[in-house]
Amino acid sequence: MNYARIIEIKGLQLAKVNYYTVWIDGNDNPEFRDFAERMNLNPKNKIEFQELIVFIKQVGNQYGALQRYFHHEAAADALSLPYPYLEHIDIEPENNNFGLRLYCLRFSESIVILFNGDRKTAFKAQDCPHCAKYFKLAQRLSKAINSVIRDGSLIYTDHFLLIDEDCELEF
Repeated sequence: MNYARIIEIKGLQLAKVNYYTVWIDGNDNPEFRDFAERMNLNPKNKIEFQELIVFIKQVGNQYGALQRYFHHEAAADALSLPYPYLEHIDIEPENNNFGLRLYCLRFSESIVILFNGDRKTAFKAQDCPHCAKYFKLAQRLSKAINSVIRDGSLIYTDHFLLIDEDCELEF
């Protein structure tokens, strides 16, 4: 059994959306930081990642986490750049390049828990050699989060998660 805890993402507590992530016991970094560091290492991913951050901040400051900005994928959700953000990025088109996917749990219009992800290269995330493990992890984490909500270990308001320091996700 694995354990994780939910933490705030510094700098992403915005006007309309508060973003959180999870830190899995034994890992050096929280999931979202791991995603950011890996995407910034690859020049091909770096530009698209930076655009994704702009989009995340725009959603967080201007629009709120409306359902239309997220792809619902089983128990979790995914964020990817909408077309207007992609049209000016100068990246060579490739076969089976569906862009970066950041898996998450859209908890409400004001609370989003960001997980991890990668470049999607297959139509189904679970068939993608890059995304499958992050897709499956997002499913397990989302179910664990829903479980701690049901048992009362995680409480939420309209805009914030009230995280008990003893609240552990078991997945």
